[in-house]
Amino acid sequence: MKSKEKKIIHKSHTDEIYRAIGKFVVEFELICYWIRFGITFILHNEGLHNQNVTQILLARIGAEELRSSFESLVNELYNLNDIEKKIFKNAIKRFQDLITDRNNVVHSTWFVGYGNENSTDFKTTVGHKPDKNKSGVKWKSFSYTAENFHNLTKEANSLANIFQRLQGLLTAGISFDNEFKIDENGEVRVP
Repeated sequence: MKSKEKKIIHKSHTDEIYRAIGKFVVEFELICYWIRFGITFILHNEGLHNQNVTQILLARIGAEELRSSFESLVNELYNLNDIEKKIFKNAIKRFQDLITDRNNVVHSTWFVGYGNENSTDFKTTVGHKPDKNKSGVKWKSFSYTAENFHNLTKEANSLANIFQRLQGLLTAGISFDNEFKIDENGEVRVP
């Protein structure tokens, strides 16, 4: 393969991976936005009418803390029926899983487009992240294609839609057991 052709392929493959990572990060943050929005209106309904105070409290709070706070507020303040509990639990669990995925993506070192002089396929990228356990350091390694990142983006988009609808229904005091569908895998979806 000629050097010019290889450069074109390399750029095409690496650009696709970079776009896929960026799109996932943006879609993930929309979930956080809707959860912040929901917490703001829950607190408003509970008497905290100055939204700037709520925003001060929520500033610099990460995704896991937002998830945990939203879950606690909803469980404390709303009397959910069994179907609503199932829907809510599924959304919260999926977001918790996606937070782990997001942390792996954002906090790993990715080697996008790496190869050698014989490499002609750059569609797969490798990421590494140090972790620890009782024994010491433990490395996490990931091998992703753009499609892997696209799948994470699809899940983030689905969860953003779910949390957008959830916060609106909770704020308005509307039962949400008929506002969602549960698919054949037990996953909650916005119809």
